[in-house]
Amino acid sequence: MEEALASLNQSNISIEIPVSENEMDLEFEKTQKILTKLNEEALKRKESLESGAEDKMTDMYINNINGQYLREQSRNRMLIIISAGLGTLLLGMLFLYTRLKRKA
Repeated sequence: MEEALASLNQSNISIEIPVSENEMDLEFEKTQKILTKLNEEALKRKESLESGAEDKMTDMYINNINGQYLREQSRNRMLIIISAGLGTLLLGMLFLYTRLKRKA
């Protein structure tokens, strides 16, 4: 924005009341150029905000999928631990059953 103003030989923007019609025409042209630059800048910012919103939505979607994956992993890990514990218990019971059957 500052570069655009510098290219128009304007270091800043101010509103002044013109004194004559010739001055009014010159001020109108400068005002139109400045408004055009401001409009372009606003459109650029709008596009960047919209793309930022898309990035934010994408990040939220990825975080949601990662959270689901981690929950699924913890469930699977818990099921593996429980099945390993039950398998160990079953093997222990079979071992005790065969020992008691041999003694009898």
